[in-house]
Amino acid sequence: ADKDAAFFPEPVRSPSGAEALALYHRPTLQLSMSDPSEALNEIESLPLAQREGVAIGYVELAAVRKDLEAICTVVETHRVKLPPAEWGLIKTGAGAPPVRTEDGWLSVIHGVDELDHRRHHGMLRYSAGIIVHDLNRLDRILYRSPQPLFVPEVRGEVRGTTSHVVFPTGVDRRGELEFDVYYGMADYEVGRGRLTL
Repeated sequence: ADKDAAFFPEPVRSPSGAEALALYHRPTLQLSMSDPSEALNEIESLPLAQREGVAIGYVELAAVRKDLEAICTVVETHRVKLPPAEWGLIKTGAGAPPVRTEDGWLSVIHGVDELDHRRHHGMLRYSAGIIVHDLNRLDRILYRSPQPLFVPEVRGEVRGTTSHVVFPTGVDRRGELEFDVYYGMADYEVGRGRLTL
């Protein structure tokens, strides 16, 4: 199983050098446990590199130009090696499609952590932070925010269909260094925040 897909907005070179369409995705761990706390304990026992995380798949652009259905055929994939940070320790995944900047591909991703409040034991918190990829080598991460930029704080983010969630879904450039970030609030509403670099 796979989830959290988002395409890069323009063709790139794959690791093998082919012109390609690149997309984020996240291969899903297959755990057969009915108790969420038991599953969380199992995930936390895994090394970070074995937990669910952002991956990039590559689709051959030449094949897509010949047959649009080829857009569903990923021919290369690699897991993104994120620098250490204090968020996204349970898992990370894509959010909004990346935006090209002068410094690299800016991407607002989501990270999942266990809520640390005693009454929320076993509950998860979805937050959002940024990473910047090298423009020419997507496997090279130039920056990861050490802390999340958006965390569930207001009522609409902490109470909803799925509580304690901010999930980035879109980025709109407002200036050279300003972006509006649109995000799901507790899987019920849509919020907007301003990111200034």
